[in-house]
Amino acid sequence: MKLFAAFYGISLTKNEIEEKLVAFDLLQVKKTPAIKLSLGQQKRLAIIVTTLHAPKLVILDEPSAGLDPRGQREIQQIIKRLKDSGAAVLFSSHDMLEVMNVADRVLMMHHGKIIANGSPDS
Repeated sequence: MKLFAAFYGISLTKNEIEEKLVAFDLLQVKKTPAIKLSLGQQKRLAIIVTTLHAPKLVILDEPSAGLDPRGQREIQQIIKRLKDSGAAVLFSSHDMLEVMNVADRVLMMHHGKIIANGSPDS
């Protein structure tokens, strides 16, 4: 994680790293190579390293694809936390239940053209 932080020109203390790992339920696997993590753990780790610098915009492509229902809920909670922290989160999903649970605004596209735009409730 320190390497990714260095890419963004920031440094993290051991405590800051552990806080992030705890927040993403990864502390127990902190010494495990990323390739050996479960898919859900890999996705949570990817979100950590891409948000280390507290970006104002986070783009996620199918963030919960391939996950079991528990893993999907965990990713949805992470997206909500990112939104609550003030970040704008743009994500793609084919899972309309996920969209309803997480999105404030929805754009539907067909062949590269926007065909619907609005609240997920509409």
